[in-house]
Amino acid sequence: MRLHTNLHYQASFDVRPKDGSPEAWKTLVKTVRAWMRERSGMGDELGQSWFYTYGNCKHPNVLGQFVETNREIGNGTPDQPQFWAARMQIQDSSVRDRYWCSDIGIIAQGEGEFTIGITVTHFIRHGYVGAEPVPPSFSAPKIVEQFLSDYWMPHSGDLPLTNGPLPFEVKDVPHILDLLASTERRCPIVWVARERTHLDPLVVPQGLSKKIAGAAAIIVSQDGEAESALIEALPFRFRALDGMVRIYQPGVRFDDDRDSGRHRYYSKNQIDELGASQVAVEIIRALTRRMDLGRHDAVFTLEDVQDRHRRNRLRQLRESLAPGTDTELIELFEADNKRLEEKIDELQKENEQLEFDLELAREGKQHADNQEAIATEARVEAEKQLGQAKKALEAIDHFRKLPVTVQECVELIAELHPQRIVFTKRAMRTAKNAEFNDVRSDIGDVWSLLWSLATDLHDLSFNQSLERRQLEQEFRAKSGCDISFTESDTTRSNPKLMAQRQFNYKGRELSMEPHAKLDRSDRNRFLRVHFAVDKESGLIVVNHCGDHLENAATRKRS
Repeated sequence: MRLHTNLHYQASFDVRPKDGSPEAWKTLVKTVRAWMRERSGMGDELGQSWFYTYGNCKHPNVLGQFVETNREIGNGTPDQPQFWAARMQIQDSSVRDRYWCSDIGIIAQGEGEFTIGITVTHFIRHGYVGAEPVPPSFSAPKIVEQFLSDYWMPHSGDLPLTNGPLPFEVKDVPHILDLLASTERRCPIVWVARERTHLDPLVVPQGLSKKIAGAAAIIVSQDGEAESALIEALPFRFRALDGMVRIYQPGVRFDDDRDSGRHRYYSKNQIDELGASQVAVEIIRALTRRMDLGRHDAVFTLEDVQDRHRRNRLRQLRESLAPGTDTELIELFEADNKRLEEKIDELQKENEQLEFDLELAREGKQHADNQEAIATEARVEAEKQLGQAKKALEAIDHFRKLPVTVQECVELIAELHPQRIVFTKRAMRTAKNAEFNDVRSDIGDVWSLLWSLATDLHDLSFNQSLERRQLEQEFRAKSGCDISFTESDTTRSNPKLMAQRQFNYKGRELSMEPHAKLDRSDRNRFLRVHFAVDKESGLIVVNHCGDHLENAATRKRS
């Protein structure tokens, strides 16, 4: 990579056609050509035969925009050379002083197997003076999606690659362990673990997968059972727990705890502190810009093809020498060539270090900006909590007498626990009209039930990972109150009745099928508190706190 050029994306992987077509090499090159035609705006010019061999073409109207190809036949044939590469340089459509350079190389490995290397860089034109343009957002080139399509069998060693996360079930866990330990695998595996309470990933795997396509594989469990199975199968220091994201490098050594440090992870606390988007940025940057080139025997650029040509030619000259003729001269050439390669490698590393330092500087500024934003957000949240605490204290200060109605219970609980429970207007209305208001001696039980919903139920729902039935049992044991997260089968089979249990909260559709119960069968009175456990807001949202809702049983009685 030349100086003043920024690496945007780099990846290498293998493909083979599913149908075993002998025309696979041409299909690959045609795919590259179609993509470059669309991106460069050069149509007919790229349709000529030189694209399959070597040559170049400049855009007639855009300075610095061109496409170039080269090949080295090597062990192949003119129709399928061993090494081939194409380069496309185009102007950025939004920042006119930025240019993009995309190199795609193909090695024909034989027996229908091809190694693809992709390098995308960008640079600001020489002589530009002005404010530094905003760096482009992370992305994988669209052509990667085509290489990973169903027509091909893409893989990195023994690791299959896909357009999207690889879901796994319990039965797949032994295979996952084999893939993690495999030394044939050349790219990382990213496990996006599910958060323990809600069983949702903290970092969206689909979005991450699009940005690192071809450079790594993402795995995500189908359900909590598969998640637990993989956690249990892994040694402790190699696990990903409670919403972690962990990057497993090739060849995980499960028998050596010291190897666990090689496999970077982000804990739930780190994700909460940095933010899921920042964690995704750091992962994408590492996987698409800092790949271990030593693991990949690939052609990444036009210069790599030229290097293969030079090596092959040197080998041919050496093999064609008659005994004793010019051997010393060839050895001198080889020595000079080796020194040049070492010098190039040294300059390359120096260039990469400069780019890395620059990236760190940018990262430092971004981190400072993030910290400022986090501090501001924390201050706002602290002020909000302080206000809520003052409000709760005021509520306690005014707590001169016990509430004597269901509505008063609701209002006071809402003031005391604003970060745990919220009551909608409908809940307030149904509380006001509830038949339970008729007998004052029952209000103490109403208070206890609502207090338990705000405390015990909130803790069980948001701070623990429990199955539904276990959660119901725990709540009954803690509160002494009855609760059910589902209606009866007959009620659930009635669409009209179930529609009555749906409601809108802040523009989102929630279900209030879960309900807590107080029954006074001797007085033929019932109190039902219907609610939703809202994961997005972290609140128990109560939408009904009054008489029995219509269900299959009440319909039969009427």
